Amino acid sequence: MPTYFVGPGGNDGNSGLTWALRKLTLNGAEDVPVAAGDTVRVGPGVYRETLTVDVSGGAGTPITYVGDVTGQNTDGVGGTVRITGSDNDQTMARIIGILNDGDDYRVYRGFYIDLCSNYGVFFQNASYVTVEDCVFYGNERGIMAFGPAVDHMTVRRCAFLAPHWNCYIEMNDVAVVDDAGHLIENCQFLGYSGPWASTIISARVGGIVIRNCTVIGGYEAVEVTAALTVGQTITVNNCILEGCNVALKATVAGEIIENFNSFFYNNTDRTNVAVGGGSVTYPSLPLGPILHAGVSQASGFKLPWWFGELSQWSQVKAITGTGEPAIDLLGISRPATAAKNSWGPLQFHDVERDTATVRTGTASLTLNDAGRVQFTVPVSAKTTTIRVYVYREANYAGANPQMVIKQPGQADRTTLDGGGAGTWNLLTDTFTPSALPPYVIVELVSNNTAVAGNYATYFDDLKAKA
Repeated sequence: MPTYFVGPGGNDGNSGLTWALRKLTLNGAEDVPVAAGDTVRVGPGVYRETLTVDVSGGAGTPITYVGDVTGQNTDGVGGTVRITGSDNDQTMARIIGILNDGDDYRVYRGFYIDLCSNYGVFFQNASYVTVEDCVFYGNERGIMAFGPAVDHMTVRRCAFLAPHWNCYIEMNDVAVVDDAGHLIENCQFLGYSGPWASTIISARVGGIVIRNCTVIGGYEAVEVTAALTVGQTITVNNCILEGCNVALKATVAGEIIENFNSFFYNNTDRTNVAVGGGSVTYPSLPLGPILHAGVSQASGFKLPWWFGELSQWSQVKAITGTGEPAIDLLGISRPATAAKNSWGPLQFHDVERDTATVRTGTASLTLNDAGRVQFTVPVSAKTTTIRVYVYREANYAGANPQMVIKQPGQADRTTLDGGGAGTWNLLTDTFTPSALPPYVIVELVSNNTAVAGNYATYFDDLKAKA
């Protein structure tokens, strides 16, 4: 089960078995040929080609293509790993980014796929194919799954932006397909998807679960365009559906089963779909980018922001749903308490600045409930000490707060607060980071499970020293 490498400056005549001997193209690696259990690590760069898949993986031994955005296993620098249908970034020269015709057990992770005149990814008669942590932009369709043998497709933690004309995800066949086992979770869909298309389409395909997704501005968010077998369903849970022409549209009653979803500002919330248990009509109230451009001493400063992140005013930021994925779109864990989980793909973390409970200086960072906040710290391959002080209030319950140090390619390092509540306790870790990538992520964690009373966690005086 070797690992192959692809990147700019490579040569398809190379073995591909090391970064120094990397292939130049995606197809250069595919044509080795790859085999079940193999991994292909693709370095940052632009790949102006259609990856034509030739080989199936196996159950438990998929063939995995990984866009190495951190650079930890390739160029040491990192960046976007782009598969594009354009040769000049203006016109579309290819119809498909990844073509998978009949090859099972494949995984595609970490790619930016754009400007394909038909499909970003096309599956035909392929089972157990996973697309995760990808961005789709400007394709006529983001993902197309076609054929009676397409089953158990998983699409997770993906962002779909600005479709060229048609839809984002379509599952289709000329005959009915039952119990397909498709899963779409933790995805964001943004942008009008054409006057005669929908964000997520099923044509004759039943057995689909859609959960913790946000659709803003779709013509129809989820639509059955051709009837399913009687008794077959599409399940929609924990989703945010806003600004659509029709949020959920079935050909007949019973095809779409929805529960615990938020509908707001749609022309029509449901067509041939019964009102689900726990569903609400709340605006999601996402955060926007707060910029300071010459209006204060912080000229050019912007707050960290991710599209679709919920604000503290959102009524779906902490609400009981059903079957939420354990991690969100960004790979950050959701709280253990169901009522504190967020609908949509991004988990809300109640992070504030506090001036009352401080150890040094004028303010501390406060997690008002269970949550996580991350900081990027530059490091080199030298012995390094990272420390922070933590204070938890008396009614805090559950596992104690933690400091988790993450570096791509390395095991997480976790330091648990072993002190008592109501005092400032030191969390410290001394270690030697890997040389690449030249940074670590310091994650400060509240694991609080209390549902009432004072339970904030405060962090102060974070320092790193080599």
